[in-house]
Amino acid sequence: EIRATAPDLSTRGRSCRVIERKKSGKSLGHRRVTSALIAVLMRLGKAAREVQSGSFINGMWGEADTWLGWVQMGLIRMSMIWPLKAIAPAAYAYWGWQLLSTLESKHTPKRIRPRGMMPMLRVAFGWGLRESMRIWLALEALFFIFYRYKRAQLQRQGANP
Repeated sequence: EIRATAPDLSTRGRSCRVIERKKSGKSLGHRRVTSALIAVLMRLGKAAREVQSGSFINGMWGEADTWLGWVQMGLIRMSMIWPLKAIAPAAYAYWGWQLLSTLESKHTPKRIRPRGMMPMLRVAFGWGLRESMRIWLALEALFFIFYRYKRAQLQRQGANP
């Protein structure tokens, strides 16, 4: 006879008896599942319900001046704010490097045309990617100039009552 019993989750004990096997009146032993596994499964279920209902938004941020708040803010800064702030300086560094390399070089090396369809597609893809990055970095540099201009304009204006 195999009998499965549901663990008592309200006690939060260290382990729960899940399956008990008996054969002809003799116990073959107990298989135990740790409460950590059960707690994880319960937490995953709760998290899935919160995500499905949208209620996780209310409790996902740590309070100010707590270690959780500091860790969350540090992760946000590292993954979202600092990379965005680094784009404009990277664009200016790229264009400065391009200017210096153009001024220093006397002649451009000849490019060897690859033979075959796949090498040609690879070269075309690389060229398209390089040109896309050049356009994007040029737009970033121009937008930064526009942003600084508009910011200076707004700073000169007085506050409206």
